[in-house]
Amino acid sequence: EMMKFFNKDKKMNQSIQFQMKALVRSNIIKNAEDKIYVFNKLLDKLEGKIENSFIFCPKKDFSNEIAKVLARRKGKLIKFREFDSTINMKSRQDTLKILSDLESGYLHTVIAINCLDEGIDIPSTKIAFLLSSTSNPKQFIQRRGRVLRNAPNKEHAVIYDFLCFPKIDKNSAIFPMEKSLIKNQLIRILEFSNLSLN
Repeated sequence: EMMKFFNKDKKMNQSIQFQMKALVRSNIIKNAEDKIYVFNKLLDKLEGKIENSFIFCPKKDFSNEIAKVLARRKGKLIKFREFDSTINMKSRQDTLKILSDLESGYLHTVIAINCLDEGIDIPSTKIAFLLSSTSNPKQFIQRRGRVLRNAPNKEHAVIYDFLCFPKIDKNSAIFPMEKSLIKNQLIRILEFSNLSLN
């Protein structure tokens, strides 16, 4: 659909129709269902050991599926709470209680629904799952910052960023846009990897 409004002679396609379709595409990437499957597979590899972590999700429906994945884990109970600043948090005390439960170890993880990008400082957190893809540098740097705080007995933090690529066909008419989609996500990975130990 975007191809109808794509002008290959322009570096930036500024037509309103193109930008509207680009926004729809962005939401498809953010909410791609395969991320839930891949997250579940990753938990298998980690054997459910996700203490001191944040899981960043794009919206409530998506976070509900992540919550089901956590609740169905066999062998290891994962204690979690969802943190949605627009729905769950009735008061500042609710927020502080969830964060203090995470810091104390009572909770293993907090599912953050379109929030916790800034203003939250729990140095002991050491794992972030970025399921809500974004090409906004401010947002992904802030999310990264949630786990990159010095704390006693913490040597490093681990960030799992979930990428979403289309099936590529170099001979396809839409290849220029597919390439752009991949490039936007790889910019984020390059930013992360330049500062990573691995």
